[in-house]
Amino acid sequence: MIVRLEQILPEFPEWHLVTGDLGQVGGSLEEICTSLDAAIIDYLHSRHKMLIGRRSAERIKYMLGDACTQGGASIPIEVKGRSLVSGLPTAIRLAPADFREVIDRHAQHIVDVILEVLTQTPPELSNDILGEGIVLTGGGAATPALRAKIAAGTGLRVTIAEEPRLCVARGLLSLLSAGSTAN
Repeated sequence: MIVRLEQILPEFPEWHLVTGDLGQVGGSLEEICTSLDAAIIDYLHSRHKMLIGRRSAERIKYMLGDACTQGGASIPIEVKGRSLVSGLPTAIRLAPADFREVIDRHAQHIVDVILEVLTQTPPELSNDILGEGIVLTGGGAATPALRAKIAAGTGLRVTIAEEPRLCVARGLLSLLSAGSTAN
């Protein structure tokens, strides 16, 4: 089963659970994607008196994933925004661990959605998922603790695709290449 955890474009906030040639089940993670971004914004607002936008929150989410997957979980992340105290642009450095509570809470929402979809999955897909496990793709796949939380919540093996942000682009390239050779 493949779980794509990102929006390609704001107009397409879809996720799909896809497995083999047996089909797919899908839905929308828009609420979860935007609520995680909002939670990062709220965390910085309340704890650090800093205002950032949604794009910055999404960038922080990716930086957190990169830091944890590349062995830099202790390397601080620079966050830029506007100080609510002075009203001026400012930058602070925070450890990825500072965001752990925010990430953990929203990872549970993702687990809940996956569990809901698994209950609607046809038996043939369930058999394939049990054998192959879950592969996380998209920029959100590298979010800290997400893989472990999904594995614990579902009881399935969970892996992160190699270069998860590029999976959709590579898949489209593969489809286009296959289509041009078939003509």
